[in-house]
Amino acid sequence: MKKFFAFAIAAVTMTVGCQKIQDLVNPNASVDDTDLVEIKFSSNIATVETKSAVTELTTVNVYGINGTTAQAQLKDTRYFINTPATATNDAGTYKLTLDKTYFYNGKTDKYSFYGYFLDAAVAGTGLDAEPYQATVTITGEEDILLASAAGNGTYCGDEAETNGLQPSLEFNHALSQFQFEAQNMGKAAIKLEAISIATPQTGTMDVLASTVTAGTDDGTIDVGMTALELGAENGAFEVVKDAANANGALAMVMPNATYKITFTVSQGTETRTLTQPVVTTINAGTAYKFQIKLYSLTAIELTATLTPWGSAQEVEFDTSNAIENN
Repeated sequence: MKKFFAFAIAAVTMTVGCQKIQDLVNPNASVDDTDLVEIKFSSNIATVETKSAVTELTTVNVYGINGTTAQAQLKDTRYFINTPATATNDAGTYKLTLDKTYFYNGKTDKYSFYGYFLDAAVAGTGLDAEPYQATVTITGEEDILLASAAGNGTYCGDEAETNGLQPSLEFNHALSQFQFEAQNMGKAAIKLEAISIATPQTGTMDVLASTVTAGTDDGTIDVGMTALELGAENGAFEVVKDAANANGALAMVMPNATYKITFTVSQGTETRTLTQPVVTTINAGTAYKFQIKLYSLTAIELTATLTPWGSAQEVEFDTSNAIENN
């Protein structure tokens, strides 16, 4: 089911005058604290269409990294690392609130900003310390989102105060999406019983690079789907659906990995499974619609249409030489 999430970052409001008093003692004596500049995220809204199994966005994690002064010299109000930002739904817009107010360190220290949303994916350790990388594991239902506002060294207290330049985080899809349609070209009724994908389920998430890189060990992602009955020579492609998703059965996969798709097809009392590798390059943030042409149980032909989350480009996927599993 399509879900639209709009992201805007906001800091918890508090009296700046009181905060200045608390921050008068500076471990870095070279920095002038007499005129603190609060770190704020711009009010620009980044809208992301999420097509995973998540039902409600609750939390994203964000980073405000000082690229000039060593983190060990900074107070905890001068940077934030892997800090949860709570999302609240305000008439369909998700507003994010940090745990407290943060300030630029002086006027000229340069900052970069990053964020991620893991959905229900599982992340290992490593996101709290440089280089801010961790192994992530997916089941095929999660939609990992990543955001970056490096700013080429432009984010600092002076730019924020003088020119009003503040970072804007726009979250983008880090995984790829597989969709499926089927068409019966044969003269007998058949049923597409199941689809599974042999592909890596673990990868490395790099917060600073805003990428997820697939591992090398294959797992098995079973596509959540309802068995699809296809009459003889039905002519048109039919969407492979899942009872929980009216828009079709979806599988989220690691980008730029290896993929072998297995189809289970039955005709009467006979059932066969056939496996075919995907040779098309699979890019992050892109949906791929695999159009399966079935010829009873004699042969299967598959065409994949490359569908970014908006437009489409056709890619041929021929399984006429697919190997039947024993």
